[in-house]
Amino acid sequence: MNGEGKSTVDEEQYFGPSTGPWTFYGHQTTSILPVASDLPVAVTRLVRNPVYVCVVVALSVDIFNMGYFTFLPKYLQTYFELTPAQASITSGGWINW
Repeated sequence: MNGEGKSTVDEEQYFGPSTGPWTFYGHQTTSILPVASDLPVAVTRLVRNPVYVCVVVALSVDIFNMGYFTFLPKYLQTYFELTPAQASITSGGWINW
């Protein structure tokens, strides 16, 4: 970006004119091939973006933890034969540790 807040890349030349979702580089198409050919480049750019990778990893861990901590008291009751109160107190101690 230059000092005026505008991109130095000509967006219309790079992305094509913005006349519709199936218009690529000024040509109307019904084929998915232009999108499919750009997919490896787009995925490579995403994987090389450290902010994006950190967000994806954090959300994945968060989703895993939601299931883990939701069913942890029931698992403790079944596996260790604890009462519901004991399992709840134990899992609460682990979560807040």
